[in-house]
Amino acid sequence: MKFVMIKKKAKIFPGIPSFFNSDNKGLYCYLTGSSSWYLLTLITQIFGVRGEKGYLVIHPKLSQEYFDEKGISIIKTSFSSIDFNIKYTNNNNKNYHTYKIKNFTVNDKIISKEFVKITDRKIIFTNNKIFNKNSENKIKINLD
Repeated sequence: MKFVMIKKKAKIFPGIPSFFNSDNKGLYCYLTGSSSWYLLTLITQIFGVRGEKGYLVIHPKLSQEYFDEKGISIIKTSFSSIDFNIKYTNNNNKNYHTYKIKNFTVNDKIISKEFVKITDRKIIFTNNKIFNKNSENKIKINLD
């Protein structure tokens, strides 16, 4: 059997695409999931949003290139069926290994230490009750 495809009509190369762009064009057919692994690495390792032992952990490793001219970097993601909008602010334009977590808020509230474990570079949320399960939770993290 011979495979015949009209590329203009299909907007895709032969194979299953890894994702579709905003023009509905299938991309990265031959990379077999490498873009998915890239996004997973970006979210869990660079932006540092992941789970550990069932808890939400934020441990950013953002280099200067991930911040805009105002020193802001934002990621929207979900964890345990809860939506998050996480905003990192790096006013002093520091690079990873030189910045630390100065402070943070969840939905514009300072969170009691009984709900989190925090170090200079990592926040572990030990209680999901502080999050709103019906709407996006805004976490603002100031780095210094």
